[in-house]
Amino acid sequence: MKRLIAVAAVFLAVGCATQYQSSDTSLSGGYTESRLAPNEWRVLVEGNGFTSRGEAEQFLMRRAAELTLEQGKRYFELDAHDSWMQKWWTRSGTLHTFPVNKAVVTAVDERSDRSFDAVKIIAETNEAAGGKLSARARKTLEGFSS
Repeated sequence: MKRLIAVAAVFLAVGCATQYQSSDTSLSGGYTESRLAPNEWRVLVEGNGFTSRGEAEQFLMRRAAELTLEQGKRYFELDAHDSWMQKWWTRSGTLHTFPVNKAVVTAVDERSDRSFDAVKIIAETNEAAGGKLSARARKTLEGFSS
């Protein structure tokens, strides 16, 4: 019986971990973005108690790369990049923490000292994101890969 409870707890924990997905469709965290200009967005990634700071960072970079590819561009720059641990206490006195990561993402045409290669970021974060990528970004990625 104890073994069954342990296995169930592992499945519950894995099921609650933040995945690479929009916060609009998730109860366990995810990303949101606000378009600031034609090639610029404010991206916010919120995790939950099962999400590491590193995972939140990977999801932010993945979303930045995906938005860039959706615009037909290969490179992006980050501004106002910040991360922190959000904390809140329950009435019973339990502390809950979850990582938050945000940045202003600008898709650019040319590579620079400040830019990231969206193709490389997609490859590096593919496992963490479970291979999720919009059809439009995938089509652009295939064009850059050929």
